[in-house]
Formats: sequence, structure tokens, C-alpha cells
Amino acid sequence: MSQVKVTGKSFSVDGELYVPWGANYFVPGTGWAPQLWKTFNVKRAEADFALMESLGVNVVRVFGTWMSFVEDETHVNEEGFKKFEQMLAIAWKHGIRLHPTGPDHWEGEPAFVNGANYIISEHMLKAGENYWRVMGSRFKDDERIFAFDILNEPSIRPNDDFWAEWEKIAAPNGWEARPDRRGTLKPPEATLAFNKLCYAYGDKWLERMTAAIRSSGTSTLVTVGFLQSIFPLAGFCGFHPAWAAKHLDFLSYHYYPGLIDASLQYRRALDRGALTAAYMAGFGKAVFNGEFSWMGGNTELVQLGGTQFLPSGEEQGAVWNRDLVTATRPYVCGWLNWGTFDVPEAQDCTRNSGMAAADGTVKAWGRMFSDMAPTIAKSKPAKGLPVKTFDPASLVDPLARQAELLRLTLELRAQGDFILKEA
Repeated sequence: MSQVKVTGKSFSVDGELYVPWGANYFVPGTGWAPQLWKTFNVKRAEADFALMESLGVNVVRVFGTWMSFVEDETHVNEEGFKKFEQMLAIAWKHGIRLHPTGPDHWEGEPAFVNGANYIISEHMLKAGENYWRVMGSRFKDDERIFAFDILNEPSIRPNDDFWAEWEKIAAPNGWEARPDRRGTLKPPEATLAFNKLCYAYGDKWLERMTAAIRSSGTSTLVTVGFLQSIFPLAGFCGFHPAWAAKHLDFLSYHYYPGLIDASLQYRRALDRGALTAAYMAGFGKAVFNGEFSWMGGNTELVQLGGTQFLPSGEEQGAVWNRDLVTATRPYVCGWLNWGTFDVPEAQDCTRNSGMAAADGTVKAWGRMFSDMAPTIAKSKPAKGLPVKTFDPASLVDPLARQAELLRLTLELRAQGDFILKEA
């Protein structure tokens, strides 16, 4: 079979360069979050994948859910797997590979989940292992699959087991028993110890999930779609690329900007995007951008979730996406836009981030995406980029992180592209 492989810092198929250029797929009008599998319709999928093919899409990421794919710790939901097989066949007919993620909460959760943390709770670890053993076995070495994505944007959410382990570390030092996990611990040594414990849980989860996939004997590529807060100058999600690189075939990350209404903010958002890509490229693996986009066509000032979105035309959204891809090309070997379609009921940038409107009308970004496809197909990450280092142990204070981020972005503008690596 002509599977996708990693060759150096790029992907290849049958020895030829292969550049993923695609989108994340869910259907508008099915609720928020979208209920992709509960409302799965073969006729709709046929039309959607035909549209994506016409735009130059070659990889589509789809989200598995606990409700549609898993019955309990040891049994999968056969109906969900049947629907996935149908979508896989439809996508392949249109020259598109699927990039399935592991089960998440988008369609609700079966009773056995009981609100548990997917990464720390033992019964969820067993359920995840079983899911991936089944997925790996049923679709072993299937050329129609680009790669397995273990989970979308995982983060370490402490439970009682986690706090019991933390108490063993914190109590002898007089540190806070249940700190805010967003990095407000003092002194810095406490933050570093807390982060290290999160990494230990994250690494163990990665080890178990990848082992479950590999136990099937499949050679399909494996990754995780990480939050942009895996970049230590942008927050904390409890995972570290160095640990992830040990288990994964390539590193996948997501990136969304802050406000981009003025030229300075626009430039800063692009700089942060390039910095994040440069950082991920410093761990010896191919780097993939599994989610990116912004609001393209919102007509008024809106507050969605914790973010304020300023009015922006379709063209502005298209130019932002084009510029981000251009800024990250030295480091990245594939990109997936966030959303094939706009989702009007969404409570974040998904409302206007699609390549097409909710009714299927192709937007400015969809047209630009299509025009870029032939050039992107020949794109390889740069070689021999200069390396700049930083010490994350000195950046546990939020103000220190911001100061270092400013310094590095100024260096990026003045000196050109580089790989950013921890000392």
C-alpha cells in the first residue's frame, strides 16, 4: 500500500514528496459542538468531499467521540466504526486521506466515562487503549489514512490521584496543596516541580496509547494535535515536545492569533506563529500544523467565550491565513485549516473560520487556498536554519515569559528565520 511516511522533516508517498494541505471537517447546523457522527449522512458527505477536492484538499481531519465510537472500557461502538468506514471510502474516492483523532466529548459521553479525566483516570486509559488497538487492527497500514491523532488538544486536568502525588512533593516543601494549574505557583521551584509531575502523567499516557496502536502491527503514522500552549512562552498544557517526540512519528500543533486589528498586532501574531513553529522544529521531528485560521467575514464586534473578535472581511481572514502559512513554511511540512465550513452557532472563531460559508458558498479564503495548492505541494521545510536557545527554567514567571517572547520576536524580525530550542 502507498502509505504516508516521514522522510527527514517532510512526508512522502512512494518516495515522492507529499504535503498535507487540507481542513478539519464537521458539519454546520448540527449544534455546538457539531454532532458529526450522530447526524452522519452519506449524501451530504459525498457533496462535502467533492467540494474539498475541488479546492485542492488532500487531507481531512475528523474527530472521534466517546459517544459514537466507544461503549465501555473493553467494547467499541460498531455503528460508529461503520460510519467511519463509509466516510473513509467517500474521502478516498475524492483523493483525500482521513486524519482521525481519538475519542473526545463533542457528542456527549457514555455513562462509563462519568466525567473522568481521559489522561489520568485508569478506566479511561484502558478504554483509550482498547479503542486504539481496534482502530490500528481494523485499518492496519491503510493507505487511505494519513495518520492517527491520539487526542485533540490534550491537557493535564488534575484529579484526586494527581493531587495525592502532588502532596508527596509539596508537603515537605511547604508548597500549596492544590494550586491553580495555570502557573501561579510560588516559588519558581514549585512551578517547575508541578510541571514535571504533569509531564510524567502526559508521558505515561502517550506511552500507553502509542503502544496500544503499535500492538496491532500497523505502521500508520501516529501523532497528537497539541494546543499552542505546548510552547512554553504561551502558557502550559502539561505536555512537552521532548517527551512527545520519543513516542510520536511527527509533532502536530495548533495555532490561533490574538487580536489582529492593527498592523503591529498583526505582525506580532505572525511572529508568535513563526516562533511556535520554530520551537516545535527544534525536537528532531517533522512538524505539522493541524489547526489554523481566523475570523473571515464577521460583520460586528463579538465576544465569544473568552475572546473578543473585531469585525473583519473575508479577504482579511484569507490574507491572515496565507501570511501564517508563509511565515511557518521554513519549519512546517503540512497545514490543515480549522473548518471546511463556517459554523454560525459556534462560540469561538469557528463561526467564521471556514473555507466555505455554512451554505457551501466558497469564501475568499477557499479560493486563495485553492490557488496556493500547487505551490504548497512542492514545499519543504528549510535546511540549516540557525539555532537560538533559551532556558525554560528561567521562564516560570509570567512577566519573564512575556519579556523573553518580546526579545525573541524582535530578534526574529531583525535576523530572519531560525529554530528556537530549549537549552
